[in-house]
Order: sequence, then structure tokens, then C-alpha cells
Amino acid sequence: MAYSVRFTRSAASELMRLPKSIRRQFDVGFSELERSPFRSVPGILDVHALKGGRGLWTVRVRGYRGLYRIDGHEVVFVAFRPRPTAYRDLTTV
Repeated sequence: MAYSVRFTRSAASELMRLPKSIRRQFDVGFSELERSPFRSVPGILDVHALKGGRGLWTVRVRGYRGLYRIDGHEVVFVAFRPRPTAYRDLTTV
């Protein structure tokens, strides 16, 4: 089953504000998420279900996190944040 990756408007804006090297690493991860958004790929992609429900998943790239949900056959990114603030105030995502 193939998935497509898309971004909310706010997530796209947050992604563009990340350092270029971090964006490149996320870009590599997006193609892996299209194959399987539920599993990690050693050395490329570190994926985990977010604890506490809400149906969110997190992908880790160095000190940053991309938060996403699965909507049918879409991986929908809702936020890209630095690790210290990534999980604060999840009511806005």
C-alpha cells in the first residue's frame, strides 16, 4: 500500500524555517514514509507512535521532530519543531 505525504499550511511553513541540512534529512525520510509510515529504517528514519493517544506519530531528525497523522492513504504532517518544544501544546496540531 503506497502513501502520499502532505503538509498542513503551518507544518509547511515550519519545515521551510528549519536549517537546510535538517530539511534535506526530512526529505529523504518522506520517501520512506510513502512506503511505510509506521516503521523506522535504520540509519535513515526514526519513527515512533506518540504516547498519550491523539493518533500522532513522530519522525526524528537529529534535534528536530516532525509530527504527523495517518489519514487514509496520506501521511499528513502537522508540525516540525525543535525537540525541546516539539511536544508542548499539542492541542494546536
